[in-house]
Amino acid sequence: MLVKRRASAEDRLSARCRGSFPGRSRRRHSANGQTAGGRPPILEQYGVDLVLGGHSHSYERSYLLNGHYGQSGTLTPLNVLNSGDGRPSGNGAYTKPSYTPVANTGAVYVVAGSSGQISGFNFGGFHPAMAVSLNEMGSLVLDVTGNRLDATFLRDNSSTPDTFTLIKQGVGNQRWPPFRSRRRQRALRC
Repeated sequence: MLVKRRASAEDRLSARCRGSFPGRSRRRHSANGQTAGGRPPILEQYGVDLVLGGHSHSYERSYLLNGHYGQSGTLTPLNVLNSGDGRPSGNGAYTKPSYTPVANTGAVYVVAGSSGQISGFNFGGFHPAMAVSLNEMGSLVLDVTGNRLDATFLRDNSSTPDTFTLIKQGVGNQRWPPFRSRRRQRALRC
């Protein structure tokens, strides 16, 4: 994953080696297909916008979700805050209601673990929380500009089969708070 920043920006995101929906590929989870541990409630409580994971050798992206921690069959319409594609040119970007972090306003969950290899999984059906599920080589590129985060899944052949945008709304559409990193571009490795 590569994060590119312009101006001053703080990523309100969580990065972890295993995704929040690890059971979707390679079956490295409990047999019941539950989400990973108690982390999502804590992340949502603190207003995290984007949760990044790897480990599974695939690419998956959820809709804007809140409060879904159980089996895929327990997902309800109340858990899906925006079931669109997250694209400004499609159904519209995912929006957050406030510039500052607000609890339980949703997060997008991404598993981006296919930059080195793919594992050839069999999903055995569509996971209702996922907007996109791909078994293709590629990397996730994040570009943060002002109050906008653009994410692009960039394939090894230069195609971009998935893109989505998160926009922080609020007074004057302010920029995300200053990022506290000394590096302009940074790769995340598990």
